[in-house]
Amino acid sequence: MATNDPATDGASAAPSQTAPGGVVLVDGERFLGELQALDGHRFVLTSARVVYASSRSGDDAWAVAFLPDISAVRVLTQRKERRSLIWGIVGVLAAIGVWQVATNDTVSIVGGIVVGAIALILLGEYFFRPPDLRLELFAGSGSIAWPFSRRKAESAREFARLIQEARVAAQVAAASPAPPPRRLPRYPAA
Repeated sequence: MATNDPATDGASAAPSQTAPGGVVLVDGERFLGELQALDGHRFVLTSARVVYASSRSGDDAWAVAFLPDISAVRVLTQRKERRSLIWGIVGVLAAIGVWQVATNDTVSIVGGIVVGAIALILLGEYFFRPPDLRLELFAGSGSIAWPFSRRKAESAREFARLIQEARVAAQVAAASPAPPPRRLPRYPAA
């Protein structure tokens, strides 16, 4: 029984290369770079495309943007999440409430100090922690974006620069004219 599967037919198939992150490279494609995002997400750059891969357990997601389709790349500061600010304000109000409502002086002072300290920690986290970064790729009418730690700011900018260089190289390769066809010698008519 004949099948189209080279592994079962005994024919030897050319081994496919795999880039970091489990991205399988097609013929002629080269691995150019990789950037680790937060929570196990990553961007992989090849000579033909950018692949976004999520490797969280049970949440595998992939997105591919081909280099000619990418119109812009940017690294920007992400807005701070306001959870710490909101809980810090609620904590300050709760500390004042514990201090004023408790009938025992020791409970009111210690409870107010403990709840107030937790509220100050949350407020300090909001005001003193620098915001994370976000890498955005725009392709067609859609975009691919994911946050990065502030510690990887230089790596994210370098990755964006690599994407732009790969885009230019792909456009130059596509725009370069093909060599002229070889002319055959003309023989005089007899």
